[in-house]
Amino acid sequence: MILKIDIVLAAYEELRISGLTSEPSPKEVESAVRRLDNMMLGWKNKNLCLSYIRSESYSDIDPNQDSGINDVDMFAIVANLAKNLCAMFGKTCHIQTMIDAKEGYDNLFSAVVPERESDPYQPLGSGRPFGNTFASRFKYQGNNKNAPDNCETLDLIVGQTDYFSVDFNRYLLEGNTIDSYTIDDGQGVEVIESTESEGFINFEAKGLAVGFAPIKITVTSTPSGRVIPETINFNVTES
Repeated sequence: MILKIDIVLAAYEELRISGLTSEPSPKEVESAVRRLDNMMLGWKNKNLCLSYIRSESYSDIDPNQDSGINDVDMFAIVANLAKNLCAMFGKTCHIQTMIDAKEGYDNLFSAVVPERESDPYQPLGSGRPFGNTFASRFKYQGNNKNAPDNCETLDLIVGQTDYFSVDFNRYLLEGNTIDSYTIDDGQGVEVIESTESEGFINFEAKGLAVGFAPIKITVTSTPSGRVIPETINFNVTES
């Protein structure tokens, strides 16, 4: 497990070749984690989808939090954070740090991502009941068009079963909880089973057919009775 402080201290070590000789203070470590959060969010907005775990909030920074980053991606992140921190200290980054940051960033984008385009969520036929928590389940059109190319799209392989979780807490009004929910799946993805826990809908899904395969989760909250629909896009591939 790579902690955020591991990334920050490695970045400060990189800054030594740019003339920074003092050890970072706790406040400087916290500022660096905040800059790391902002940098990773900026990358996500450019559809660079890494496994980074953001801080709870801008004011709630924990340097010992798991970053979610793997060893393969760490070098690029460290070099780019070091480049980012140079400005904070009014330093000019060493040329090698600049080169490492650019090469590392470019390598993160080196994988060829297939172009994806959105597709209407088309109903097809009637549904059948699923478990005790679902009123009904409807079949939706699956085709070979690709799913939206963004960090919210989930990937599955035909025949593969995997587990997913959707957080509805951000949509719930204060004091509300999930009273009930339904899941509408389709021809491309089958939802095998699901549970609700503390505002999260956790479900097991299986890839059935190649292509864009959205599912729809609709929750009803209590005591407000508010109905909250959420479409989850899957990109199902052969391998």
